[in-house]
Amino acid sequence: MLKKTYVYLVSISDRYIGTASIIIITIVYLAVQLFGLQKIHRDWKSAGDMSKKFLISVEQYSKDFWIRDSLQFYFVGQPIRNGEAWVWPVGLKDALWFTFKNPNLAVYTVSDINSALDQAKGVASSHVFRFDQEGNVDEVVRARNGQIELLNPRR
Repeated sequence: MLKKTYVYLVSISDRYIGTASIIIITIVYLAVQLFGLQKIHRDWKSAGDMSKKFLISVEQYSKDFWIRDSLQFYFVGQPIRNGEAWVWPVGLKDALWFTFKNPNLAVYTVSDINSALDQAKGVASSHVFRFDQEGNVDEVVRARNGQIELLNPRR
């Protein structure tokens, strides 16, 4: 394609304009590719940071008895993608198993906070977590007045 473009440009002008045009087209093409590559790199870096923040923040909720007991974790707002990068389309349960090493851990992803709280209602070993925009999770509960509150707000 570049050769055809070069031949056409030489036929309507001279050799120097054809060569300069091909060089400019090549530079623009390479610049667009480089910018796209940088964006993808930033997306994957950010997705990795989100995954790391998730594992750190969920580990803060760990207690010694969690390692042995049966647990049900409900997650709301699980990030699937960050730009062009995948965050948690799958693998959430495996990541939590490596964190807690609990074979009795059940992990559920739920679309909204009220459904998660309804499913976890009345089971002491159930915990509902909400993802924030940065990938951290906060444990939430339904207060007596029906409001949704953070169990342990960050300072």
